[in-house]
Amino acid sequence: MSQTAHGASIATLTLGQREEQLRLAIDAAEVGLWDVDVATNALYWPARVKAMFGISPDATATLDDFVACLHPQDAEHVLRAYADCQDPALRTVYDVEYRTIGKEDGVLRWVAAKGRGLFNDQGECVRAIGTAIDITARKQAETAAERGRRRLELLNRIEHATRPLNSAQDVMEVTTRLLGEHLEATRCAYADVEPDNNRFTIRADWSPNAPSSVGVYSLELFGSQATSNLRMGRHLVVDDVDRDLGDEGGARMFNAIGIKAIVCAGLVKRGLLVAMMAVHQAEPRQWNAEDLEIITEVVDRCWAHIERVRDAAALRLQDRRKDEFLATLAHELRNPIAPMLYAIALMKREKDPARLLSRTEVIERQTSHLVRLIDDLLDVSRISRGVVELKREVLDISTLLVQAVEAAQPGVNAARHSLKLSLPEVPAPVFADPSRVVQIVTNLLNNAVKYTPDGGKLSLSCKVEANRAVIEVSDDGLGIPAADQSRLFDLFTQLPHTVLAPTGN
Repeated sequence: MSQTAHGASIATLTLGQREEQLRLAIDAAEVGLWDVDVATNALYWPARVKAMFGISPDATATLDDFVACLHPQDAEHVLRAYADCQDPALRTVYDVEYRTIGKEDGVLRWVAAKGRGLFNDQGECVRAIGTAIDITARKQAETAAERGRRRLELLNRIEHATRPLNSAQDVMEVTTRLLGEHLEATRCAYADVEPDNNRFTIRADWSPNAPSSVGVYSLELFGSQATSNLRMGRHLVVDDVDRDLGDEGGARMFNAIGIKAIVCAGLVKRGLLVAMMAVHQAEPRQWNAEDLEIITEVVDRCWAHIERVRDAAALRLQDRRKDEFLATLAHELRNPIAPMLYAIALMKREKDPARLLSRTEVIERQTSHLVRLIDDLLDVSRISRGVVELKREVLDISTLLVQAVEAAQPGVNAARHSLKLSLPEVPAPVFADPSRVVQIVTNLLNNAVKYTPDGGKLSLSCKVEANRAVIEVSDDGLGIPAADQSRLFDLFTQLPHTVLAPTGN
């Protein structure tokens, strides 16, 4: 067929054929046509447009149906745009997106409509025509994308704000504040669930004006069914406590603290409920999928972050204990050396076998004590925990005090101190670790030696009171002011005035 003949065949298409082509194009684009007779308000809607308003294909649709099905929040601007396109002075293009609520099914849909008014020679609008497209799927995708963007934005803010924190309490407080502000909630609270799985402790909460809810509570306050669901990781979601719970289900408790709606997201790990994030509202609120999704993710991330912070704190504590333990041992390792050197020096001048044996026993005892300290040093598990092992046995306290004097004697002699020893007149058996008792008393005596001016007077006494051995060390040295005595057992504490002691360290 020639090009001229082909053009002629197109030109001779009937009106019906052209309408069929248009119908196919409209169907392919899923477009619905609408037409309004302005004079009579008669409305033409095909089945596709009726479906956008939740109306059956065979049902009659009127302009009143159009107005009634508009979402209340969209009705004003849609009707204004519809009126403007018919206004002879404006003649604007009718181009709107709006929500409808189905007349028969109550389903919410989104519609994009375009159209214009048709005017006669007198400038009067006689018809309004246009198209409508169901854009619900597009709007749902946009809403999901926006919800995802908002979720990621909040999670990033929480991550940025909590990353530098090394306190679990700070992590909880920052997280509850950011989540509460994001949801515009009355209160947001984070709780740890106790190991018995019956109680929970709200450790941190945020509220712009409501009182704090920090404290210990029973899970049974939620009611047996809700408690069971929480333990299985199912959320407690209440839009209206009076309507949804009733007094038996916990409404009385929530009303008492001014709460009308609540979401409580439980976090289950290894089969146990370990944490909860609660969001409260002072008025009824219909929680949506976005709310539940973000609360769920935040409680999971918050718990994981808190666990990391707690683990890091435990490691720091372990390191500190190790350092303190090693520093203490290093300090203690010096104590047995002085009496051993002193005994060796005496042995070099000693001729009497009995006295030589006595000096040998001193060295033997101090060597045993030194071995015990080295055993402590080599025990890695005790170093990590900062724990000293006690090996207790029954023995006379006087024997131990004599050994402590023996260990401190070289320092006493070097400083020209006098040391008075007063022991019980009768044996005083105690159940104790002999090495540790000697170690403690030796340290007390050594401190007395160091912080007493040369030629001072020291005393070590022991008496039995109420089935207890009471040991006292006294000196006429610098002393400890009453205000500083609370620091007596702090590790490696030295008061400023003690640095002036003649033999202080």
